[in-house]
Amino acid sequence: MSIEQAPERAIGKTEIADGTTESARPAWHRHGLAAVVLMVGLLATAALTLTSANSYRNNERKLTRLQIRLTGSILQTAQPQLEGTLGRIVGLAAGATDPASTFGSVIQDQLMPKGTLTSASLILVANGQAQVIDHVGAARLAGTASQSFTDLYLRAASSTTLITARVVSGNLQRLGYLLSAKGPAGVYVVAAAQQLPLGDQVQVPAGSPDSNLNFALYFGSQADPANLIETNVGRLPLHGTTASTMVPFGNNELTFVASPKRSLVGAWSEYLPWAILGGGILLSLGAAGLTERLVRRRLQAERLAAANEVLYQQQRGFSETLQRSLLPRRMPDIAGFDFAYRYVPATEGAEIGGDWYSVVEIDDRRFAVVVGDVSGHDIVAAGTMASLRYTIRTLAALGFSPDEILYRTGKEMEMDSDDQLATVLVGVVDVEARQVTLASAGHPPPLLVSEDKVVFVPIVPGAPLGTPADRPQLITIDFPAGSTLVAFTDGLIERRGEGLGAGLDRLAAAAGRAPAASEELITHLVDDLAASRQEDDIAVLAVRFVGTEVPVGARPGSERVP
Repeated sequence: MSIEQAPERAIGKTEIADGTTESARPAWHRHGLAAVVLMVGLLATAALTLTSANSYRNNERKLTRLQIRLTGSILQTAQPQLEGTLGRIVGLAAGATDPASTFGSVIQDQLMPKGTLTSASLILVANGQAQVIDHVGAARLAGTASQSFTDLYLRAASSTTLITARVVSGNLQRLGYLLSAKGPAGVYVVAAAQQLPLGDQVQVPAGSPDSNLNFALYFGSQADPANLIETNVGRLPLHGTTASTMVPFGNNELTFVASPKRSLVGAWSEYLPWAILGGGILLSLGAAGLTERLVRRRLQAERLAAANEVLYQQQRGFSETLQRSLLPRRMPDIAGFDFAYRYVPATEGAEIGGDWYSVVEIDDRRFAVVVGDVSGHDIVAAGTMASLRYTIRTLAALGFSPDEILYRTGKEMEMDSDDQLATVLVGVVDVEARQVTLASAGHPPPLLVSEDKVVFVPIVPGAPLGTPADRPQLITIDFPAGSTLVAFTDGLIERRGEGLGAGLDRLAAAAGRAPAASEELITHLVDDLAASRQEDDIAVLAVRFVGTEVPVGARPGSERVP
């Protein structure tokens, strides 16, 4: 039966109880019944049309907000990488005997055309005065010697986090990034900048996730036309379904405003209210039509659920990629030592974690090993992890002892911490003495695996970083040839409802059954101890001294030093 035939059969040919047709009834009776059916149909159609239109608008707003939040999270991930890069540069310059020369050499790879920076300056702040000691890249803008710029340098010198600013000169704008580090002569501030045309209208590639959005990016917490950084439209403000999100940007914020170029829910959902209205006018909506619409709505909900699942998996994959990008891609090549490492993300949730490991060459006979864990699973934890990693690498490369490294890093983190903690284990291996000196800031003790035994290093842990604490205690142990030092984060041993001792015993037993080779040892421990539904990230670093040959195979029973 076609849609057009339905009204005729429903009204003109309806039989009544005594066997006569509806056409045999009196005209007023026949038309009155048709009027009642028509009125009920129109009321139902009006209700369904309004519901569908409201549902479309709500879904369109939700998907627009979701798309903008995803774009905002991508913008947010750029800050930790930039802060880590500038932190490394200013740290090297501040600790060098010739800060200007060191700064000039290490900043080159970040300048255009190799990098994204247009210019960069190194400023020395001492006794309340700011002095530019080196400048590279594009010429400085007019007015950079004014008091406002001096105040900006002084503010950056007193902060341990990234300071951002925007400067407009003529038809150009520069976004500035400032980060400081303490040096012997005072506090050094690196001030880097990116240059963009004022009111820049960008072209978004067709394959970009944002190609279906009209957007505008503003500096600050409001969509102020005077603070426009870039947009992809010719006229502002944006029209239609719009949404905005604020992204942390150093000590400031970025405001991202966007609206879809076309319906995100789909063309059918956009025109569904009109389709329902047209069908209702033709009196073709009945039980079958309503059922068909409900099925369609259910399929639409399933499609949206499937799309949300895809977005979730994409976000989780992005978080894992970002986490791994913050970890070292390779270990240094040190004669006589073999390194193995593994990072296993948590299976629960899609947030980024704060576990990391590092190996830092100090000189010809010493190198440092670091394993740490920042509390939380979010972009803040990742940013803290990146900052700690580069700070500790810098201090280790300068030759500080493990306790001094943790003490100095803890002081810096206390100034910047917002109820966030980190546990860190730092060890310095002396190749000639065949010894390793360790210090712990609340971190689980490392495991020393040798040919005849498996023991935990009897280290006395200090307080976690981020809390006021004294310098942690040092311990020096022998590191004989053929032995392996295994450092790990608590995700490897902790289980819900179980004490820490049980997890350590389980780790020692697994290490006693593992092969001696470092890579095989790491694989065995992770496969044996990692849960199928891992609630926390796992980072494991194994350092094997291969100076002499050691038989590979099972070892005698293990023991744990309390």
